[in-house]
Amino acid sequence: MILFRQGDDTAGVILTRMTTRQRLHGPVPLSALLAALVVATLLRAVAAEVHSTRWHVQTAAGLDAVVFIGALTGNSLQHENYEAEVDFIRRRLGGEAHAALERLTEFAQLHGMLVGPNLALIFSAGPVDSLDDVIASAREPESRLRPALEESEYWDTREWTWVRDETLPDVLAVLLGLRDAGFESYWRDIAAPTLEIRVDATRRYLQRFDIIPEHERLLGRSLNPEIDLLLLYFSKPYGIRVTGQRFASHHSYPMYIQLRTATHEMFHPPFDRGNHSVYERLEELRADPWMQSILTGHDPAIGYNTFPELLDESATQALDQIVADRMGFDQGPGARWRTADGGMHMLAAAIYQMLVEDRFGDEGGDFDTWFDSAIDRGLLAPAQVKRRAALVVGQDAVDRWEPE
Repeated sequence: MILFRQGDDTAGVILTRMTTRQRLHGPVPLSALLAALVVATLLRAVAAEVHSTRWHVQTAAGLDAVVFIGALTGNSLQHENYEAEVDFIRRRLGGEAHAALERLTEFAQLHGMLVGPNLALIFSAGPVDSLDDVIASAREPESRLRPALEESEYWDTREWTWVRDETLPDVLAVLLGLRDAGFESYWRDIAAPTLEIRVDATRRYLQRFDIIPEHERLLGRSLNPEIDLLLLYFSKPYGIRVTGQRFASHHSYPMYIQLRTATHEMFHPPFDRGNHSVYERLEELRADPWMQSILTGHDPAIGYNTFPELLDESATQALDQIVADRMGFDQGPGARWRTADGGMHMLAAAIYQMLVEDRFGDEGGDFDTWFDSAIDRGLLAPAQVKRRAALVVGQDAVDRWEPE
């Protein structure tokens, strides 16, 4: 998951760089320029023929309703972006919906769960175009949600039973309350006009970038060339990976942020979620006071409140930064990780540095296998993680997480 805040200094990113050779080059004969133009045109034509990534961009009122539940439960990062909308809808909700929201809020606070993004993942396994779609899925989760979830990397039988029996009844009550409160009409009035414009503009921008070959090169496996982006109104400040090769993002984010989010979310999960031995082998790192300071000292509303969640996110961020470096978009790694999410992603900076040292970005391979080798070589020992993170973000950014 990626978070983007209005004050993010990445808005000034430079997408192309002039090299020293280009600056110092002297006058070029016209014939040479014409020949170069012909060659460049041919290369663009060839590139277009082999461009494998196929982008699909659309809206989803039903998924917007599901994500909005996060703001209604009081998630601080969402609520601060939608205070007026939350007040408008809450006044129109009935008693049953209010009671269900209270239970969802209590559970989220108890377990440190991000309600909106987690529900988006679950409901993305079914139709999400309309509010009626997600209401039907909440009523019939076994037939409408379970089949696709079972085929995804996120499936867990025990968690599904709990979600189906304990969470979805309350979610259904809230969705029915939203329907009675006129949510979909409200969404059409305040969101749909802007979303339609952004869908077209975003599609045209993303079609310039062929990112699937980069993912295949770094993950060591073939991927579906289709990527679906669902532009939402109520998802700020999150970028959310959902089932399949799809992700949800806020319509207002700069175009390169949409590209960065797609690049990032396509790497989730970077290794086998069922391989719990990874976490067992990294117990020393998990238990290190510096790492515990990061886990317990950052804003819990951001997420990554457990070591497995942070490890997954850190590896994913390291990989997406490798792609950003190679394709020439996004800010540099140091500026990114000194500030992103309160500067908590020191592990991402360290893994990125390990990848750079091993020339993994240039040579490619199977990231899962590479990560196993990194553990075997002692690269994930606490002292090594801190040292490599400092090479990327500076010693001060690393030391601020040292417990007093």
